[in-house]
Amino acid sequence: AVLVAQETERVVERFREEVGQEDLAAEGAQSTLESLSRAQVDTLLVTDDWSDERTAWFGPEPSQASAEEAQLRELGVEPIAEARLIDVAVRAALATGAGVRVVPQEAALRDGVAALLRWSAAPPNRG
Repeated sequence: AVLVAQETERVVERFREEVGQEDLAAEGAQSTLESLSRAQVDTLLVTDDWSDERTAWFGPEPSQASAEEAQLRELGVEPIAEARLIDVAVRAALATGAGVRVVPQEAALRDGVAALLRWSAAPPNRG
C-alpha cells in the first residue's frame, strides 16, 4: 500500500508539472474526454466518488467519448449510449491502451478527471 501511495504521489506530481508547462496534460471532463477520443492519453487520473452522478456519452468505438451527446451525433456516431462520466473515461482509456490511476480526493482534479498525455496537441513553438 505504501509503494502504491508513493507511485500515485509521483504521478500526481508529474501531472501538476505538465499542467504548469501547459504541455502533456489534460484537465477537466471536456479536455480529458477529447484527449481520450484522440487516443492521446498515456495515464488517466480519476478520483472515484460514488456519489458523482455526472454522465458522458460514448459510441461503439473506443475513441468515441464525449461530455456532450451532440458532439457525437455531429460525427455520425451510432448508437450512442450514456453512462457515468468516470466509467466512460475508464472504458476509453483501457480500450486505447492507457493506464488508469485512481488518486485521492486531495489531488483536487478539476471535474475529478485528468490525464497525462502521450503527445501534445499544441503545435510546437518555433519562435
